[in-house]
Amino acid sequence: MRSHVRLRVLGTLVLVAAACVFAVAAVPADAVHVNTGASHLYWAGYGYDTVGRANLDGTHAKPNFISTTNNTCGDVAVDKAHVYWANHGYDEIGRANLDGSQVDQHFIRGADSPCGIAVNAGKPYWANYGSTTIGRANVDGTHVNQSFITGASAPCGITVAGGLIYWGNDGFGSIGRAHLDGTHVSQKFIRHAGGPCYGVDVEGKYVYWRSEERRVGKECRSRW
Repeated sequence: MRSHVRLRVLGTLVLVAAACVFAVAAVPADAVHVNTGASHLYWAGYGYDTVGRANLDGTHAKPNFISTTNNTCGDVAVDKAHVYWANHGYDEIGRANLDGSQVDQHFIRGADSPCGIAVNAGKPYWANYGSTTIGRANVDGTHVNQSFITGASAPCGITVAGGLIYWGNDGFGSIGRAHLDGTHVSQKFIRHAGGPCYGVDVEGKYVYWRSEERRVGKECRSRW
């Protein structure tokens, strides 16, 4: 499968794949992030309390595929069996099967206004916007560590790529980075990210992020 770049543009969720651009669903631009899993796209609708789904070619869009609980925020994460989302208003991480069944709104409890989630190698990671931490757990919801990484500043938006975790620091206006085991933490890996950062992604050798001013930034991720 070709790699995909995720963007939020003019209130419409779009997927950029090679030279093709198509709209998936009209939703508020501040509310959307998309991820690929299996044969579908999944996205979160902040303020709409939903997780949406569509085919990879943009057809059969279902903006209300999963009804969530309170202010689904930032990313959705997808592995081979499940889709995960952050219930920002209820301090929980939700999970369901990829077909939308077995919805568990309380899969992980005890987060602090979670804002973004990623999953990698059998472990979900999330940004605790209400505190200064990045959380982590096992994929079955056990061994929850709400302070897996500390020292962030209102973190929001998180992704995992190449054995590294990246997150946006709203308070610092920076992008943080660490190894998957929580070591080598750099809260200002990318400085002066153009204001508070709400979304972050990695494509190839670049880190992309979205600032409060609705600008998309880019910087090479190879330095350490």
